[in-house]
Amino acid sequence: MGIVNKVYNEAVIEGNSITIDGEKFGIFKGKHSIWIPEPEMKIVWSYNGKITSFRDWDKGDQAKEIADKTFNAENRYWDRESLQSIMNEYLIFKKLAEFQLAVPIKGVFYIKNVVSDFYPGVMTSDSKGVYGYFMRDAYNLKDHGQYRFNEKPNNYGYYRIDIDLPDRFTNHIEPLLDISDGAKGDMRKEDNVINGYLIDIRRSMFDCMVLKDLPEDAYKEIEYRENDIEGLKKKIAKLTPKDYE
Repeated sequence: MGIVNKVYNEAVIEGNSITIDGEKFGIFKGKHSIWIPEPEMKIVWSYNGKITSFRDWDKGDQAKEIADKTFNAENRYWDRESLQSIMNEYLIFKKLAEFQLAVPIKGVFYIKNVVSDFYPGVMTSDSKGVYGYFMRDAYNLKDHGQYRFNEKPNNYGYYRIDIDLPDRFTNHIEPLLDISDGAKGDMRKEDNVINGYLIDIRRSMFDCMVLKDLPEDAYKEIEYRENDIEGLKKKIAKLTPKDYE
């Protein structure tokens, strides 16, 4: 849990708001994430400890497992590929931010329990929680970013498929990545760019740009377990009176 710098107990997501440990905020629900403008937090959506879509999940390959409540049932804790994917996304955004291609990223958070309207018609409780990261709101930054094109997108919200990606990305970031043509195409999508900053790089769990040198156990940096033995030992030691040591 090396880079998780904030752990919350509970969040309730309903309609256009989220209440985190008693504080209520407005939200924007995307397909793969939930954006909280204040206090500038982005939740990577998951269910029962595995990444999935927040919107349109019922149209995908995972629909039956989610409906049957067998989604990620084989794992007592979080699905490691999902944790690895979140870590990968976070590190890519950190690298993009170094070149002013993405907004500043300020660390990872974990919410232990989430109650949401993710499942249509009923509120569901997810005790495996969700992860996300703190990232600045591109609308609130004084300076514009460097992820810019010299023409306007078409009526469907995309820039030309053959238009070159910004030089800073091509020269400094792309060599570090394994990236599909589909993922590159999404980087030409108007909705993914605000004020010269990339704000979204995820297509799906299985089609997301990946760092070539991402360690196989990178997920350990954010993995949270309530019954972490070493953590419990430290807590016990801290609470134990000196006379009993």
